[in-house]
Amino acid sequence: MKNDYKVGYCKPPEGTGFVKGKSGNPNGRPPRCLPAGRPVRFGDILMKELDAPITVMEGGRSRKISKQRALIKEAVNRAINGSTRDLANLFRLIRKHRVNLNDDCDSINIVAERLDFVQELWNESSTSWMVSGLSIEQKVKFMEEFLEHGVAYLTGKLRLAADHPLNIRPRAKMRPSTAIADDLLFELRETITITEGGKKSTVTKLEALVKRLLNDAILGNGNTAFSLLLELYNQYGWDKEDNSVYKLAIDSKLAEFIGLKRRGRAGSRRSGRSKRLSGDSGQDGRAGGAIVASADS
Repeated sequence: MKNDYKVGYCKPPEGTGFVKGKSGNPNGRPPRCLPAGRPVRFGDILMKELDAPITVMEGGRSRKISKQRALIKEAVNRAINGSTRDLANLFRLIRKHRVNLNDDCDSINIVAERLDFVQELWNESSTSWMVSGLSIEQKVKFMEEFLEHGVAYLTGKLRLAADHPLNIRPRAKMRPSTAIADDLLFELRETITITEGGKKSTVTKLEALVKRLLNDAILGNGNTAFSLLLELYNQYGWDKEDNSVYKLAIDSKLAEFIGLKRRGRAGSRRSGRSKRLSGDSGQDGRAGGAIVASADS
């Protein structure tokens, strides 16, 4: 019998078609490959997303900050305007990252590898791989580059040349983002407008947090605020005691040497009455009688 089957549109060859009951891809779908440099671990993904920029509105103006800074900003704002639990969570975060709230000095982050390289340059007896193969001319060149752009060089903002030793040797990728402690300190130093006693005033967010904590502790909004206040007192030593002034005891040798005398109490009704009862005053009956008797004699 003559085969009238013609191969064409919607008519594939009979010998190359799929066999019934057998998969056309027995090995399954191949795994999807991620692009080079894409993080796969949770920690790396989280760090990358925290460093990503985001635009926020604050005070009627738009600002571009990192997502980490935005999270900290939200935590601080909730602590100022929210519940005592939000306040406790923020101070717990401050203690965990060892933020020194008593430190009013500004600081910058420098790249440790660049600082090590500069120190090795000035060390004549150094055998480090960073400077061991450099000539005197190259060392002088790198020294002049550091002296001319000191801050930008150490903070990583200055792009190094391609032939720089730190660019030739492969090294672990450094995270350029800001630490949580630094973001916390920067956020707490920002100013905010608050209303207190019917008057508006501009204070730092740290001062607003302290006001909020004291108000909650005074009003007795649970034991959380008072317990947190005691913890902060023990940690930072917040006290009204002035360390620039010493208390001198009246009966001490120094007080006796400089002629310090005990101050008498201001005359009052009670002190006058005590003197009259003890016979030291002429208004007392016994003392007055004694005076009269002497006059008669």
